[in-house]
Amino acid sequence: MTARPAQGTPSAARLRVIQGKPFIRPKAWGWTVIAFVSVALFFGLIIANTALDRSAFELEEIRSEIVAQQERFDQLRLDVARLRSPERIQPLAEELGMVYPDPADIRRVTASGVVVMERDDDRWTNIKSILSASP
Repeated sequence: MTARPAQGTPSAARLRVIQGKPFIRPKAWGWTVIAFVSVALFFGLIIANTALDRSAFELEEIRSEIVAQQERFDQLRLDVARLRSPERIQPLAEELGMVYPDPADIRRVTASGVVVMERDDDRWTNIKSILSASP
């Protein structure tokens, strides 16, 4: 028995050339632009974040300075209160020869057009509260 040759056309005969558009290699400039923009955005975000952090540090420094100045203000108010206390002033006044006046030596002077306010007056309470208010 002998083998018979295969029927059909040879493989070279089945191939043919189709005419069409020539193959164009894609340009790399599009990807280069996208990469450049991405890197620029990345560095822009880093710079913005750094600026925000710097502002946060400055804000914290200002807050700590405010706290320190508030403590200094409170200490100065305490010093003023100590210096104004009658217990401190009375001995100093006595050393200078100051005394309370005799009630008989007190003279009341009245002037026309001047309103005399009594301590029981409601306006006196309002004025006293304004004058004694702390800054």
